[in-house]
Amino acid sequence: MSTTNVPVTVTPEASEHAARLGLQRQLGQMLDHVCQTMPGLKSILVRFQPAHDLDIPCVLIEPAVASWADGLAAEEGWWKWRGETFPPQVAEHFALLVVGGQPDAR
Repeated sequence: MSTTNVPVTVTPEASEHAARLGLQRQLGQMLDHVCQTMPGLKSILVRFQPAHDLDIPCVLIEPAVASWADGLAAEEGWWKWRGETFPPQVAEHFALLVVGGQPDAR
């Protein structure tokens, strides 16, 4: 995983889940993409998200950003990129949720 100078914290549970699925390389690609495309990136937390209702458990990538509006636009782009880059059986194991920033005061 090569990331920029942004602090990245990967919880042991998230790391174990990605390893159990054999998807460590794909996790690294996703983190690299977040670092390259997320404006105002302050840090990234990667954690295990247990299954809820009908969803499967996943690795949740949570970039903390300075601007909520910019982060949400980049989040939308990340979801599109994920779907175009990885097959569904890989993509379904990863999610992204932008945190932090200030809501738009419109």
